[in-house]
Amino acid sequence: MRRMTETDLLDALRRGAYAFVDAGSGDGDSTERCEQRFGLGRGLGLERDPERVERARAAGRNSVCADALECDVPADCVSFVAMCDFLEHLPDEDSVRRALRTYGRAARDFLFIQHPSFERIEELAGLDLRLAWSDWADHPTMMTIGDYRRMFASLGWHDVTIHQINPIFDSWHHAILPLTAPPDCNEFDPELHDRKPLVEFERPVYARYDIFVRLNPDLDEDSWRRIIAPVDPAVSGEGDTVAVFLRESAQWIVRTSALDDAGRSVFAFGAPGTPMTPLFGDWDGDGTSSPGLYDPERGTFHLSNERHGGAATEVFDFGPVNGVPITGDWNGDGVEGVGVYDPVLGHFWLKDRPGYGEADHAFGFGPVGSRLVPVPGDWNGDGIDSVGLYNSETANFFLAGSHAPGDAERIVLFGPAAAVPVVGDWDGDGRDGLGVYVADEAYWRLRCDPSEGNDDARFRFGPKGAVPLRVRATRNPR
Repeated sequence: MRRMTETDLLDALRRGAYAFVDAGSGDGDSTERCEQRFGLGRGLGLERDPERVERARAAGRNSVCADALECDVPADCVSFVAMCDFLEHLPDEDSVRRALRTYGRAARDFLFIQHPSFERIEELAGLDLRLAWSDWADHPTMMTIGDYRRMFASLGWHDVTIHQINPIFDSWHHAILPLTAPPDCNEFDPELHDRKPLVEFERPVYARYDIFVRLNPDLDEDSWRRIIAPVDPAVSGEGDTVAVFLRESAQWIVRTSALDDAGRSVFAFGAPGTPMTPLFGDWDGDGTSSPGLYDPERGTFHLSNERHGGAATEVFDFGPVNGVPITGDWNGDGVEGVGVYDPVLGHFWLKDRPGYGEADHAFGFGPVGSRLVPVPGDWNGDGIDSVGLYNSETANFFLAGSHAPGDAERIVLFGPAAAVPVVGDWDGDGRDGLGVYVADEAYWRLRCDPSEGNDDARFRFGPKGAVPLRVRATRNPR
């Protein structure tokens, strides 16, 4: 098959053969991500390195060997242009401005820019620290968000949305290096680098920014809202992941994967300082978990079907007041129902689907008047969640096998005492494993099986004292 030349490229763009252009597309991963993220059609990558172009083509991606900075693309030829980790590689700010002008003319609707953070460099240096990528030789143009805003304004672009991605809360993070580390390092290596000061940051340092420049003022608001919705990297994992809720700011921070921290996403839902209990669940059976809140004083659930919050889409009362809320797929239909546990009575009320009405399952489990914490999960991989209880004094999990009174089907000792239990299907095998969160250290310990044994993962995530949560992996809708 004849390879596409630059002339072929321009002809294809004039014909409207592609929904978007991916400038500086590398191996084509960013092209594929944009196709999946925006769902607007296929994209064409422009990459000047012929070896990377060949790798992209071998992976089935559309790519042409062309210098994205020099390519004279036609005006209004695509819906949008993506520039993912591209502009920082250009030689200077004049080149960045030229690229923005070129692709701002080519795109009808918007520009999408992903850019590593070069913020707070001096502040980190004052702590004898730096971001790993802030001295890479192939990052000659380290523009800050302020630099971008000024450049956008000079180009007449004022409708700009910027998302902060992957918050870094302390210097334990692998992307934080000591100032003495040699240049061009990808991450901290304790065997190669000097010891670094271990400090918590007063406010998060963000690793990346997603920048949207709206070029078409006539684009309807619903479409624009979907375009700029923050992407949650957690949805791509096979297993469940974890999240934390920051009560003071009502921020939710979702980790990409419980077993591999490649990134994080942040969004807001609820009122800052809310006393309500945070929840995550697939409330409508679309295969994706979304947030919710429970008001124990009123026994009211406030649930959103939007992945990143927004206004509550369902508000209803269920169960006794001052109970402990739980969520689970109680009948295996793919919809996460709600439940309430009353520790005074040692009783559970479960509802298969969110909404008003009587409980579908009501039964006693565990001792009356205890301080045990409810932990629902699918312990045998049958697709149906059962309840469980966790004793923080002894670090024992008491796991039930059905929605009925009786003794625990299994008792498992895991993790340190005085922790907060978090269970989930961490490895995607269909069974929920165990986990605990040590709040005063923001430390997580996870095991993939509901049995005694060693940890499968240990990590720090989120600020100390946050509320830990499990987030189910994306599933095919039932």
